[in-house]
Amino acid sequence: MEKQFQFRTMSKQHKYLFYNICLTFVGQGMYMMLLGSELPLIKAEYRISYTVGGLLMSFQQIGLLICGLLISIPAKKLGGKKAYMIFGSLAFAGITIVMLTGNPVLLLLSMLMFGASKASTTYFGNQIVGNISGNSSFMLNLVNAFFALGAVLAPAVALICGDNWRACFGITVAFGVFGILHASRACIGEEEYHTIPSGGDSGQTKSGNTLGFFREKLFWICVMMMLFYLSAEAGVMGWMTTYFSETGIMSLNRAKLLVTVMWIALLAGRFLTSALAKWFTNQQMLTVMSIGTILCYTGILFSRSAEGMTCSVIGLGLMMAGLYATIVASLGSLMERYPVCMSMMIAIPGVGSVMTTGLAGKIADMAGVRSGMFLFYGLFGCMMLLDLVLLGYLKKRR
Repeated sequence: MEKQFQFRTMSKQHKYLFYNICLTFVGQGMYMMLLGSELPLIKAEYRISYTVGGLLMSFQQIGLLICGLLISIPAKKLGGKKAYMIFGSLAFAGITIVMLTGNPVLLLLSMLMFGASKASTTYFGNQIVGNISGNSSFMLNLVNAFFALGAVLAPAVALICGDNWRACFGITVAFGVFGILHASRACIGEEEYHTIPSGGDSGQTKSGNTLGFFREKLFWICVMMMLFYLSAEAGVMGWMTTYFSETGIMSLNRAKLLVTVMWIALLAGRFLTSALAKWFTNQQMLTVMSIGTILCYTGILFSRSAEGMTCSVIGLGLMMAGLYATIVASLGSLMERYPVCMSMMIAIPGVGSVMTTGLAGKIADMAGVRSGMFLFYGLFGCMMLLDLVLLGYLKKRR
């Protein structure tokens, strides 16, 4: 159990920065949700095959991977604030490209921009919130809850705009512009975002090596858990609407509604996980969430009743809700000792996401979208096994 972080003790400038990061996560949740839910309409208008659709998702993960590997370089050259604003705006530039053209090359470029923006938002958001809150699991889960809030708001935007997916994206771009303008007044200095921990020399940590975390077994267990989780999550979120609608399980509108229900469950789950962090350890919560995730996903794949499908989707949202932030929090002092650690927690899992989303599209073209969805079942299973490895490692270390 962790000592509960007191939000009221934060300075005024840290509160403003925290609010902006929450705003940024809302915007990210909106455009990521709309990209998945409106994909069938975009695919139909631009005549995109399953293979190309999977390739687009893969390029999004490639952008995430590249940015995850290199984001610390522009952050060091430009400063945290400039890099945060520039890379955060890439997603909305990418949305504009999708709105204007169906050219495959430009669409792939837009997906790279989506991925880079998502990686930078994740990197800066978790790094900054971790720094200003003492790596509080409560605060990390709370800020990630606003991603789910954006995803919940996205269907309301889609409902207002109907089949006009360009109008949906236009509203998202306007929201993004507001977020960037809000960020221009934020203060992101050495205390909020640092590339060199206090007391370290140029490019070195207190232990004298910026990459020393690569020798830590804890890092590799957590990063591999993150790899399997994010690979499965990216695929499930990207293909779920298509899976529900094109397998004949339900209509497209009902599929969008059910995915929205899952995001509401994710939102509720992230706030719930934040609250439970003061009562249970990270490892206890990870075990419950890992087992629950694979059980609920089993229900999605094999349930044929509307009630069973709805319960499974709600359960999946609740179980996945706290996985990302809790895995990050499980790193403990590694993020503080090695600032590049968070960058690698984005980049390395990005490799798996690049491979699995494209592979799922290829499988869907050959054997149907249902077969592609089974790929993610195995990934959730691997994540659950690594949770058991983590429990054994921590038990030995005590």
